Amino acid sequence: LGRAQIEEVEQDPDVGRIYADDIENVDMNDSAVLTHRASALWARGHTGNGAKVAILEDSRVYANFWLYNLVSTRLPGDPNMDNHATQCMGCVGSSHARRHGIARGASLYSANATSYSTANLQAAANWAVGEGVHIINNSWGPNNPTGCLSSLGMFFDYRVVTDAVLVTHSAGNSGDLMGDHAMAFNILAVGAIDDHNNPGWPDDSIASYSAWREGPSCSPSNGDREEPDVVAVGSKIRSTRIHPPSIDSSNVQGTSYSAPFVAGEAALLIDIEPNLAWKPEAMRAIIMASAVNNVQGSARLSEYDGAGGIDAYSAYLEALNGKFVQQTIDPTTWTKTEYSEYVAAGDPIACVVVWTSHPNASYTSDPLLTDIDLKLINPSGTVVKTSASAYNSYEIVRTTAGQSGTWTCRAYKYISTGSTWEYLGMAFDDAFQSTYGYPSN
Repeated sequence: LGRAQIEEVEQDPDVGRIYADDIENVDMNDSAVLTHRASALWARGHTGNGAKVAILEDSRVYANFWLYNLVSTRLPGDPNMDNHATQCMGCVGSSHARRHGIARGASLYSANATSYSTANLQAAANWAVGEGVHIINNSWGPNNPTGCLSSLGMFFDYRVVTDAVLVTHSAGNSGDLMGDHAMAFNILAVGAIDDHNNPGWPDDSIASYSAWREGPSCSPSNGDREEPDVVAVGSKIRSTRIHPPSIDSSNVQGTSYSAPFVAGEAALLIDIEPNLAWKPEAMRAIIMASAVNNVQGSARLSEYDGAGGIDAYSAYLEALNGKFVQQTIDPTTWTKTEYSEYVAAGDPIACVVVWTSHPNASYTSDPLLTDIDLKLINPSGTVVKTSASAYNSYEIVRTTAGQSGTWTCRAYKYISTGSTWEYLGMAFDDAFQSTYGYPSN
């Protein structure tokens, strides 16, 4: 309020005292989830009910009383218990009044591996799959990333294809090269933003530590892949921890915390549309198409924020209105998949198609055998936008509708050397809704 407005409010007999704003306020989970517009879904009764989310770490999640939906722990007697796993789980499911998790209604699982050895991490992931988990979050990575796909990344690609589980993975905190495991094709790699202690979008910025670059000599792409896929708030977070105290009293930061916010957004989508529980490609597409908070660079796709900052309300509209496709394709016969929607002139449009790689069971090979391209066609039949990259497992287009009518998003096969099935997901986002939101950058 301005000075005159403050003086006017002061005269109201119901006002006992006016307190000055504390400029030292810090970002808490309640600010982060507002930046992600999750409160709009909570107001509609969607808090992640029916979704099962695992936090996969070397360590065990502490049974913090704000994590009342903690259903199961892989090894409950594991002495390796730390704040990091507990903080990550709090970003998903904390029920604290101010340090909210984004999906506090989701069922939570601690997939504790006891160590970061490859064998133990794989065993923990397999345990989570056996528990029927829909979403696995990984907030860890190599100390010295190369930005090239690792065997563990291939393992998670295999789990996605074989078990229909969505995997979210922190991009890494190098400020440069991506974490090797986060370079997997079939997962969502998540970078971090700083929302500067407020829910509005215009001042959001990329966190300086957020990884974004593929290694320059990664075969076969040689630096041509675009990562991360999306970004979420990762700076100045206070979350659940081993208590006392039950909530962090100082800030934590890192892509470790942005990734579980995306896992929680996926849990909200399952609450809205339960059939998405076993459709990870559709969820990937929805989350990317609805990432309309353009933090940096091109609104379509850019180096540091990928498709953009996540927006749970736009994702809600896509899931609620069925603006997505999940399909099994045979690349030897499949030629195209289309989705059409009426769009009014002046409304923004985004369309995303994602598909899967072909990891082998020994996690030594993980080729993208099909190259799918994407076209956006206006009501007159003219192609107005095209996305045609070589080594990504997704394509994305964004534009503003120049005319009212039926717009068509067409994913089509450019080339394929594959002879076995793979999965395809598509999502269509239009008419950015500002009722519960903030102006886009």
